[in-house]
Amino acid sequence: MIAGQRFRSGIRAAATILVSLAVVYLLLYGRPSALEGRLLLPYATHVTGARTVALTFDDGPDPVYTRQVLDVLARYKATATFFVLGRHVDAHPELVREILAAGHAVGNHSYSHAILRGVWPGEIATELRLADVALVRAAGAHTRLLRHPGGMQGAFLPLVALAGGWHVVVWSVDPRDYTHPGAEEIARRVLEEIHPGAIVLLHDGSPDGNQSRRQTVAALPAILEGLQSRGYRFVPLAR
Repeated sequence: MIAGQRFRSGIRAAATILVSLAVVYLLLYGRPSALEGRLLLPYATHVTGARTVALTFDDGPDPVYTRQVLDVLARYKATATFFVLGRHVDAHPELVREILAAGHAVGNHSYSHAILRGVWPGEIATELRLADVALVRAAGAHTRLLRHPGGMQGAFLPLVALAGGWHVVVWSVDPRDYTHPGAEEIARRVLEEIHPGAIVLLHDGSPDGNQSRRQTVAALPAILEGLQSRGYRFVPLAR
């Protein structure tokens, strides 16, 4: 009797611990933040090298703003990484070719910008595969760089990413340009939060393709000039 009670108590304690760990895991991985090296899946939040910065642009390619971003980057001889949506790649394959021809890198940002928290593994794999196929079809581009939409991963993305050999990249500087705070404020936030090896999150497109990125484009010259004046150099992500 006593042995049976101890066994049941042990089972309940183990179940409580497992549930608690699962809750903590989901809370950590469900937050849109720059997590690094947590549990199963290391996140890249920084690049290596003295005085380096990685500028990244999400949610494109956009037929208006991506070219404007490319023009500004070319003017300052800066390189960046574009995390693209597969459906936008299918709609504008020529923009992917222009990004790559200019010496920039591309990464997978899913096909439809589906939030992958609470999504089953098969659905996650499909989102990533369709975006991957779109990139190959558009420009023969093979990438293992992945940024999940919103930075919200849920429980299953680590397993899918590990199985697929994806290198998950988040960020360490987020000026929240998607809230449209004004070009000066976007630039101020970046320059205030910048540090060696930072990965900066910006946007050249939007999930529905209907949001303006004019402020981001307008902020770029001040960002680039400010960083260059401090001795930073810009590097694309590689994987």
